[in-house]
Amino acid sequence: MFVFSPIPTDQQTILGDGRDEIVGFEDFAVKFIESHLNKDYIFMVVDENLDVENDGPSKHEAISGSLCVENIRRRLSPDAERRVLALV
Repeated sequence: MFVFSPIPTDQQTILGDGRDEIVGFEDFAVKFIESHLNKDYIFMVVDENLDVENDGPSKHEAISGSLCVENIRRRLSPDAERRVLALV
């Protein structure tokens, strides 16, 4: 999907390969954004329906990408939030 992007591949981080990356996305994103304050802008493309498998009675669970972005925004300072563009 990002093959033709003007963003260099060494500046792209793609997550979502497995349950751990999906469930840990919010924590990862907040740490990543905070570690790039005052030097970078962050462009996030987030799938709305993040499907994960779990061990419970329901084998599949859907996590809302827009809810993840909302949770990330709540955890950021106003200065950090200004540096993020999220596309869901």
